Amino acid sequence: MRHTLLLFCLLLLPLALSGCPDEADDDDSSDDDDVTGDDDDSAANDDDSADDDDSADDDDSADDDDSADDDDSANGGSDDDDSADDDDAADDDDSAADDDDAADDDDSAANGDDDDSAAGPSNDMVDSTYCLDWDTVTINTPSNMGPVLAALNVSLNDFPLLVNPTAVDLPGGTIDMLAGIGDPLTCLQDLEFATMDLTDTTPGDYSNPPEFAAGPAEIFLPTLLGDFTMFETTLTGDFTDDASQIVNARVAGILDFSAFPTACFAFTCFACPTGPSTSCVDFDAVNGVFNENGQGPLTLVP
Repeated sequence: MRHTLLLFCLLLLPLALSGCPDEADDDDSSDDDDVTGDDDDSAANDDDSADDDDSADDDDSADDDDSADDDDSANGGSDDDDSADDDDAADDDDSAADDDDAADDDDSAANGDDDDSAAGPSNDMVDSTYCLDWDTVTINTPSNMGPVLAALNVSLNDFPLLVNPTAVDLPGGTIDMLAGIGDPLTCLQDLEFATMDLTDTTPGDYSNPPEFAAGPAEIFLPTLLGDFTMFETTLTGDFTDDASQIVNARVAGILDFSAFPTACFAFTCFACPTGPSTSCVDFDAVNGVFNENGQGPLTLVP
């Protein structure tokens, strides 16, 4: 009987020990099973609170484990894991202003820019003919040429100057260009006049689109009262994005006034490149506008 009672007490001993309180804290208190720190249900540093296991902030709060801003930021997605700007904002992962490394992104409103370029140059102007509106031109040299031409009853608009880009080499940065003469008071090509090659001796420059430069070349400018020849003519300008115009055009060269000798009383004339018995002046006109005439390329006229 004594032995039976002792055995019964030994069997109850483990149960009694397991019910004894520990010095530590359990899952339901402010501290975890390992005494120090806080447990899974605390407001301090657990998985479900404002702070996570390793950092001051967890994935669902204003800050994440590693960065100042996380994917679920209160800023409405404007910030990502590593950068001040994320993929869905106006800016990308690495830049504060632009997208994936370019000045303009895929969603830009300007000229449909892509990831790599601010504006893609094109060759849309090839085989189009542009007509110079002389009324848009400011003649800088000679500064008094406008009044002198008016006194002579001469108008450069009698036979408009036409230009036609015939080829563009974008990688090479060159452009080929012809010139022609339009019918009086229209922008249709006058086939009575020969076409002129502005890039026959020197390739045109198209290394900085949409800006171009053509010449030097010799051209002629007929009027109803006489013809002008222009030596060493250069033409520069900018194609518009839709290739409908050439703007900021500049026409410069040495203009032969031999057909109008009295003009030299108003101008400082000098001998033309063709010989001493001629009268030329430096000519420089800016701010010209060429309009595409809708007639396609110029017809070659020898």
